[in-house]
Amino acid sequence: MKKVDQLKLVEFCLSNIGEMSFLDGFLSIARELNASQATVVSYNEEKPKYLLRHNFRVAPIAEILVQIYLKGAYKHDPIYKKICSLPSNSVQVQIVSDMLQTFPEIYRRAFENLLVEIVPEAGLTSKIAILCVGKKEKLAVTFYFDGPIGESKNTPFWSIIGRLSLLHFEHVNQSGQMFPPVLMSLSDREREVCRGILSGKKAERIAADMDVAPSTVVTYRKRAYEKLGISSRTSLFEICGS
Repeated sequence: MKKVDQLKLVEFCLSNIGEMSFLDGFLSIARELNASQATVVSYNEEKPKYLLRHNFRVAPIAEILVQIYLKGAYKHDPIYKKICSLPSNSVQVQIVSDMLQTFPEIYRRAFENLLVEIVPEAGLTSKIAILCVGKKEKLAVTFYFDGPIGESKNTPFWSIIGRLSLLHFEHVNQSGQMFPPVLMSLSDREREVCRGILSGKKAERIAADMDVAPSTVVTYRKRAYEKLGISSRTSLFEICGS
């Protein structure tokens, strides 16, 4: 991405802190860098919580990775341990290939063996993790790539993205919004369908509430699940922390 484009997108994000439109700029940065997935995970609570999860290319196995991680693998994640030890108002950029020696063997194999099934040349090394600790949030802002990271190792730029993320999600968490933050990157209709599912409603009831055909609800649900990298109601509840 050209520096001028970076600055324009950063300016856009800064101008939209706390707004839904912030993610338009954030995800545009990820697209321009050709990331296959972008995530923001909060480590404030006992269990990690997804604040953002957006897939740019369909990878069904990504859902398995989430399940493994949230069901306990995160406890062995060096990134999790590192972020919990950082002082307030700090940002660190981690290129995973530079810290592979800190990954427990069982943890590394579990994830790398799954990742290479998606893209043979990819693995745990194709990942940039920005560890951000603010006044109220501990975040891991992560970008995944379908191959070597190469020129994306721009530490000052990633640090700025980390601080922007802190500003935004600390503001969002104070605003008391009516739906899980992980749904923010969806369209209004996709989000409405997911909220209906989280409320325990069937497709027919959601369709009636939205005044659309049940088939339309199915379409919105499919699009939402593809963006979130999931395929089931169970996984939706899991990433929403419900």
